[in-house]
Amino acid sequence: MEHTAADLRGGQIPCTICSGRSRPYSTATCNHCSALILEWKTQMAARLARYKGLQQANKALQSNIQNELTARKKYDALQVRKQLLLHRARVLQEKTLALQRATYEEKTTEQRRTEENNRREEKVLINNNELAIAWRQAEEHYGPAADSNLQPRKRIYKEFAEQLADKRKEYAHSLLSVVGVAVVDDQTARIVNIVLPNSGDYTIVQPRQLVSVGLGYIAQAVNLLAKYLDVSLPFRIDPRGSESLIYREDSSIRWPLFIRSNDRELKSAVDALNANIGYLCFSQGLVLTKRQIQQTLLNLRRLLQLPWLGREEQHPDKFELKDGETAQLKEESLTMADWELL
Repeated sequence: MEHTAADLRGGQIPCTICSGRSRPYSTATCNHCSALILEWKTQMAARLARYKGLQQANKALQSNIQNELTARKKYDALQVRKQLLLHRARVLQEKTLALQRATYEEKTTEQRRTEENNRREEKVLINNNELAIAWRQAEEHYGPAADSNLQPRKRIYKEFAEQLADKRKEYAHSLLSVVGVAVVDDQTARIVNIVLPNSGDYTIVQPRQLVSVGLGYIAQAVNLLAKYLDVSLPFRIDPRGSESLIYREDSSIRWPLFIRSNDRELKSAVDALNANIGYLCFSQGLVLTKRQIQQTLLNLRRLLQLPWLGREEQHPDKFELKDGETAQLKEESLTMADWELL
């Protein structure tokens, strides 16, 4: 729309927005549109301020949520650690109770064993006293005639004891012929057809299954010898061939006389087996040194070579073995308690 000169001179031209109202020449819009524009700017400024406020509130809310999530994670971690500590405390308490129970049972067993030994000693003392009193009364009553009456019984008892000793020795020698314990050389010996070292270190034997078979033979032989000689061994033997076991009667631990992954168990089992053989030797009057106690097969052969095996008479101080070795016998000052300490 073209403006005339009169319009320009009058200072009034149409509004650039609504075109229906006139406006001053110095402004771009009429008064109505200017008011609308001002109101719109005011509303936009208010909306922008509100938006910024909502944005800040949203950031604060996100920060609170993040803090709550972090606190929740820390709380869950603390709960897990608390449960772990409670579990460890329960395990420690159970171990403590088990240790206390085992200690109490051990003390109770030891006390019971002590009381039983005391009762046995008292009973033996009473029996000895009663026997001495009865013997004294018999001597006073019968006099010299009593001794003459007992001579035939003593002779019968001595003959019976000799027959029993001969039978024991016969069984022992038959056992020797069956198992075939023999010396191979200075370092080894054999039982049946299994060759084992005299040092007692069976970890060097190859193949290792031979150790289990050889120890099974030895365990069976020691168990039979104890029965023939009527000797109670300090360690019980459960002969199961190549899977034999050895244990103390008052303990739940059973050591295997065969190869496992743990060589320490085999070492303990062999030591217990050597202790049984040494105890058998001691019961027959033969004392082994600390070096000889590890020679399992040699000690078994020394025992089977005793001339008085199974007898109760007095033994000489020394005697010659068939292999040319001189064996030292126990002295009267050596007691059963001394051997058990060994």
